[in-house]
Amino acid sequence: VFFFLFGTIAPVIPWAITRKYPNSFFKYINFPVILSGTGAIPPASAINYVPWAIVGFIFQYVIRRRHFQWWTKYNYVLSAGLDSGVAISIVVIFFCLQYPKNGTIGANNVLNWWGNTVYSNTADGLGTPLKPIARHPPPAPKHPLLPSLVERCNYLRLPYLSVMEDTVNENTLRSTPSLDRKDSELGVKHEPVTSEVVAEVTGAQFDDPNLDPSRLGELEEDSPYPEVRSAVANTDDPDMPCSTIRAWMLGLVWAIVLPGLNQFFYFRYPSVTIGNLVAQLLSFPMGRFLAYILPRWTVFGMELNPGPFSIKEHVLVTVMATVGAAQAYATDIVAVQRVFYGQTWNFGYQWMVVMSTQLIGFSIGGIARRFLVSPPSMIWPANLVYCALFNTLHSQQYAGAGSRGGISRERFFLFAFFGSFAWYFLPGYLFTALSYFSWVCWIAPNNVK
Repeated sequence: VFFFLFGTIAPVIPWAITRKYPNSFFKYINFPVILSGTGAIPPASAINYVPWAIVGFIFQYVIRRRHFQWWTKYNYVLSAGLDSGVAISIVVIFFCLQYPKNGTIGANNVLNWWGNTVYSNTADGLGTPLKPIARHPPPAPKHPLLPSLVERCNYLRLPYLSVMEDTVNENTLRSTPSLDRKDSELGVKHEPVTSEVVAEVTGAQFDDPNLDPSRLGELEEDSPYPEVRSAVANTDDPDMPCSTIRAWMLGLVWAIVLPGLNQFFYFRYPSVTIGNLVAQLLSFPMGRFLAYILPRWTVFGMELNPGPFSIKEHVLVTVMATVGAAQAYATDIVAVQRVFYGQTWNFGYQWMVVMSTQLIGFSIGGIARRFLVSPPSMIWPANLVYCALFNTLHSQQYAGAGSRGGISRERFFLFAFFGSFAWYFLPGYLFTALSYFSWVCWIAPNNVK
């Protein structure tokens, strides 16, 4: 509840500040990135935030202002390489070095991972609830929960929705982003871009420091933001294979393995979180391997091997793997009821609790899509890292970047990846105490109140 209230109120503060002081330094601060970053890097300490702020200031302000060409070509590729190296290194360290081969950690700590005595014992190890409360029995066998809820949902049919079935007019088509292009059949007019049009199209109501004025006349074919141009290609091949059999094979495998492992380790110690970049990286050689070994057959009118593994197939596989990669917080409800309160509910109840809470997030995302996704000014820098990695692995051209000289992005990514992979063994395995040095506090060690 507190996170929801904070997330609702927090955006109002920077919005009010930028309205009051539109030309101040506040316009250079990306409040959504700061708020999302602070919530994703626990615990809230100087060890986490100060290096993060220093690195962000160096790359997003100093290097961008003084070495813009280098920043355009390598910034997000560097981020993808560093994040990928750490993600793969964490998995390798856990499963190859820290994973207990004999099922024990230390002298007396025995791991019983597959059961963990959750179904037989509660948190006190005696099988009794820690807090006696009135236990509500599950629904009777003749009225199972899931069929009962499905039956009740049938009463929620809304007949008036069928009236809207044929209400597709010209305005609806023109408002569709995929059709809002230069098309002679639709007769879309192209007029000179004015400041009012820029504010309407980009969503930038104030002086946006990320906006590139030199690109305002190319909004139809390119993004006015250099961050987007440096990470996302502005060309498309409509004949490139996308929804193929091998893409669905890999996507379904990763959609089962990745969420399953993360949910499995969520309740166990030692644990590891397998990130989205792991699926994005490992699915690439798997797709290339399938493109090499699969025969050129046609199954039910679909080619089993349509050719080289394309970037669209790679994106589809990664999306399928990452949609449910993070563990559902609602599983804590089921675990607490079972472990602390001794309440055991059937699978229908557990499934409905988890799905109802998960679908709330998707619903809110759909409602806020026109405000948080559709405007081009909604950059979402974290997603640009994934886009840069896709285009780097598949050697795609970056919009607005071109050839800047120096080494290629592919080689630069490999240097960053292997450097990050090798370095993380020091703080992640050999000298883990480095993660606990609050070196920022050494500046004023006696400043304790």
